[in-house]
Amino acid sequence: MTTTADEHPGASTTANHVLDEAVALLMQDARDIRAGAAILEGTPPAAHQRYADDVASILATTELDLLLARASLDASNADGEDGIKHSIELLSEAVKSWVDEIGVRSHLARMDARDRTGSVVRRLDRASAEARRAASRVSETMGGDLNELRHVALHSINGVRQALGDAAGAVRDLGD
Repeated sequence: MTTTADEHPGASTTANHVLDEAVALLMQDARDIRAGAAILEGTPPAAHQRYADDVASILATTELDLLLARASLDASNADGEDGIKHSIELLSEAVKSWVDEIGVRSHLARMDARDRTGSVVRRLDRASAEARRAASRVSETMGGDLNELRHVALHSINGVRQALGDAAGAVRDLGD
């Protein structure tokens, strides 16, 4: 036999209280999970970072959906204008917090991208400078002993190889 809230007037209030507590716990867990996801930022591999970003985004959207549902419930059950106004004010504050958080995450992502791009540019510049130094070292050794010239050339080529490998790795990492 199914009972309704009309048959047990306190049942609806109790159910709402239990649901409110469960939602509050979920919201706290969501904040904890998002904080854990933030700790993963910048840690390899990139797949972990994408996962953390996806989880944080899903949780933020879920929180908003829950806040919207609660605001709708509160507005529907409000006894008067003050109750409706209060539910909308709470929603407005929650949305502002969400927008601020997304703004901060976006700003941090832009800073991270700038840092990563700057690192790549510095490594590319280093590779280019190493190639110029190699040409200069070989030019300065010209006219001397052929074995010495070979040694300088091979050493210079190795230096360029290392700088290019470092630059190529940075470019690869930028794609992750």
